[in-house]
Amino acid sequence: MLQAEYRIAKNEVARSFNQAVKSYDAHASLQREVADKLLGKIQADDRVKRLLDLGSGTGYCTASLQKLFPAAEIVSLDIAEGMLGFAARQHQQENLNEYFVCADAENLPFRDNSFDLIFSSLAIQWCQNYPALFNDLHRVMQNDGKIFMTTFGPGTLVELEQAWQKIDDAVHVNHFHDDVALRNVLEHAGFQKPVLQGEKKLRYYPNLAALTRELKSIGARNLNAGRGRGLNGRNKIVRLKQAFEGNSETGRGIPVTYQLQYLSAGVV
Repeated sequence: MLQAEYRIAKNEVARSFNQAVKSYDAHASLQREVADKLLGKIQADDRVKRLLDLGSGTGYCTASLQKLFPAAEIVSLDIAEGMLGFAARQHQQENLNEYFVCADAENLPFRDNSFDLIFSSLAIQWCQNYPALFNDLHRVMQNDGKIFMTTFGPGTLVELEQAWQKIDDAVHVNHFHDDVALRNVLEHAGFQKPVLQGEKKLRYYPNLAALTRELKSIGARNLNAGRGRGLNGRNKIVRLKQAFEGNSETGRGIPVTYQLQYLSAGVV
């Protein structure tokens, strides 16, 4: 399908993550695991003076970023004001050179050449227009700057998507860009030598309710314009449960795929 068929309602993205502030950290084990792996790929550098954490959420990465870049001012940007407020309260007792900006990643409120480094873990999949996003990221970066990011790739939640396809033809799972599309958009925006690495993770859930509860708790709801409207009927939910839970593996539960993409690139 064309990307235009997956129009993301940004005001609802902000609302969903604001509602998930209190429950996010308790259910975000995958997000922490991926963030830690990305942080482990980055070399410490005391020459970095200003850093953007794009989609900073509850601020899990801030302290680690400060250790990697001790001379850096860290700008934590998120579309959800509630997430930023939570992070600010959590970091009150820490000696972090950080300030907070509530804004959309696709409409950055920064001057040209503002940052030496941009970090983002599992956030850009909520963006609609990747060419515009990466053009603007390139605009705000200094020469010799670098970006380090993770996002989800095609195949993520494929088991849930396939179960829904047996029920109706509405959009129930986000559209995720493959590595070829990401590489092209990075190069067209002017980034140099993009490196992309894929990783497939399987997580197991005892039932459909456990998966949907986790997604809701981290704010990852279906916010596409093509989603079904209104409450799903009981019969539809029963059929979805049967379709999804029919994949259960004895002793393990129901496998759910998360296809991850780690990317880095530079600016000359």
